[in-house]
Amino acid sequence: MRSPRIPGPAGAGSVLAVALVSLHAALALHQARVQATTYDEPYYAPAGWALLAGGQSRLNPEHPPAVKLWLGAAWLGAGLPPPQAIPGFAAADPWAFGPRLLYADPARAPDLLLRARASVVLLSVLLAVGVLLVARRAFGEAAGLLALALYALDPLVVANAGLATLDLGATAAVFAAVSLSWLALDTGRPLHLLMAAAAAGLALGAKGTGIVVLPVLALLALAPAARRGGAAPGELRRRALGALGIAFGGAGVLSIVCLPDGPAAWWRALELQRRHAASGHASWVVGIQSMRCLPWYFPFAWLVKTPIALLLATAGGVARVATRLRRSPEVGVAVLAVPALLLAAAPSLGICNGVRQLLPATPFLAVAGGGALAALARRPAGRIVAVGLVAWLAAALLLVHPDAITYANEAAGGPTRTWRLLTDANVDWGQSLPQLAGVLREVPVKRLWLDYFGTAWPPAHGLERYRKIQDWRFRAGAVLDAPRLDGPDPAGRELLAVSATCLVDAYVAETDLHAWLRARTPWRWAGNSIAVFDITDDAGAHRMLARMAERMHDPLTAAEAWARVLELEKGP
Repeated sequence: MRSPRIPGPAGAGSVLAVALVSLHAALALHQARVQATTYDEPYYAPAGWALLAGGQSRLNPEHPPAVKLWLGAAWLGAGLPPPQAIPGFAAADPWAFGPRLLYADPARAPDLLLRARASVVLLSVLLAVGVLLVARRAFGEAAGLLALALYALDPLVVANAGLATLDLGATAAVFAAVSLSWLALDTGRPLHLLMAAAAAGLALGAKGTGIVVLPVLALLALAPAARRGGAAPGELRRRALGALGIAFGGAGVLSIVCLPDGPAAWWRALELQRRHAASGHASWVVGIQSMRCLPWYFPFAWLVKTPIALLLATAGGVARVATRLRRSPEVGVAVLAVPALLLAAAPSLGICNGVRQLLPATPFLAVAGGGALAALARRPAGRIVAVGLVAWLAAALLLVHPDAITYANEAAGGPTRTWRLLTDANVDWGQSLPQLAGVLREVPVKRLWLDYFGTAWPPAHGLERYRKIQDWRFRAGAVLDAPRLDGPDPAGRELLAVSATCLVDAYVAETDLHAWLRARTPWRWAGNSIAVFDITDDAGAHRMLARMAERMHDPLTAAEAWARVLELEKGP
């Protein structure tokens, strides 16, 4: 078993580590600056800020508060109005409160969003350093640097590191809890036990998936029993007592994080998530729509959304760790238990709306992959292969930037084809409004019809003149007024912009609602997630648009589209 001492970086390795972390942070921050608010973002930071600024704990109760408090803290001192002055606060209505707080001053909304997102980038930087240290402890110096590269250059990680959501924060907390518990149970030192307990409490308080820490803690305590030759005398008892101490300490930290309601807030969040899963949540994959999570959804999504170089490295890492379980069972549990448990439990969550649900597996798999590449690099030919895989991974990320959300690997057809295989947070989470605004600046526009999946307010993200198509079933995104303005050029193009999630009819029972558009070739794509169709002087397209709007219970759009049909059929 390796010494628990973690050596410090030195020489060229330090320079490369700093460069990788800096590149990771720069890409995540740039993405954070240029993308619009994604679907969930108006609810998390506002809920955390309201709790810190006004003591309101009833907003967004379906998730524990730890990450929300971190996000909300980024807005303290920003000069926001008191939470009681924002519509939706008194009724604890996050659908109204969050968007109205974020867009109370539309000009400031992008800066507020960036503040919250930057706090997540900071967590990702800390997690990157953690991956480096844990991989070095498990597999040596070279493995640490290579694991850092696998984490820092993973498009899934970068995509979530630039968003003010819960997933990256929960991932950081779970990784810290498991890694520190591994260290603490090996050393038995009080300081390590206290650190592990604090991390475990934060992991539980971050998101429902944080509960994975508890079974992993038990496995870490029992791991020496699987060691070749068995555990040392008294070792299992000492580790079991340490694990109990971490668990009880974590419960105490969780109680503090959940104030003023205490553990009841955590239990309520788990119960609401359980009810959500039991009631079903629409998912869409390769044209199959389901209210239940298909058992192959997450493996398929992982294979599509993970770069091939990273798949190869992590597969090698998993195999290497698995074959050494009898020699180092503690390492095996620390590295593989979370990915295995998440993959096994994911379908039972009932919510298959994005591979981000498996994000907590990424740092552990990066550690495993770093170990495999380090072993490979011991030979000159293997060193070339290892460097080549890292370079391939870097190229995959840089080519898709700043649209890492939409990434799919070459075998799946690349980012421009992701929408044909997956939807929602896998490709279209409402982030591409600024890219759409950029497309519109390139051509004269007479009218833009916008069929948008998201909660961002378009005028705050560069899109001020449009006519929104609103499906009656979606309250999210319909809270703020949408201007119905034509473009600046009466002789310009008539365009219809449709979010990919809408285009495939992922969330509606009528799976043929947008079929007429799927039969057409988009004129352009914005950010790989919004299809733009040119329907200039096309009476047939406007007729289909009017009928679609009627089925969506949007009489205003239907009436305006029918009026355009009459104009075109009447002629000049």
